Amino acid sequence: MSDLPRRRDDHEPTFLPPLSEVELHIPDTPLMAPEPEPGKPIIRAVPHAGELNPRGIVITCEHCKARRDWLLLNFGDQVFVRCRCSHEWPERDLTVDYFDQHYSHPEKVWDDFDTAMTSAGYDGTFAGIYFN
Repeated sequence: MSDLPRRRDDHEPTFLPPLSEVELHIPDTPLMAPEPEPGKPIIRAVPHAGELNPRGIVITCEHCKARRDWLLLNFGDQVFVRCRCSHEWPERDLTVDYFDQHYSHPEKVWDDFDTAMTSAGYDGTFAGIYFN
């Protein structure tokens, strides 16, 4: 190895000009999802990998007997549980407050419910499979 200093060029990070405050701006809030179209229902969804037992008894899908890896859906004042086999039911023991504890902000907006369920993996394609 040579004792000569290594040659640097203008493209190395140490020689790049500093960013201005405008280029360095980081927003204080997360990016907002677009506003829904007027008249279109809003259904919030959040995955729930673990078991649900609001009554002290583990909730089980009556179609495929799954015990975990749910999609919780909130529409109005109701919370629904959806299984990977695509079976869905209103779960009266899960409240909107419980849903809100697990929901933070929209990460994705879909044009329709079927596309959302397919994209999230709750359309029946992955019936019997646990991802978490």
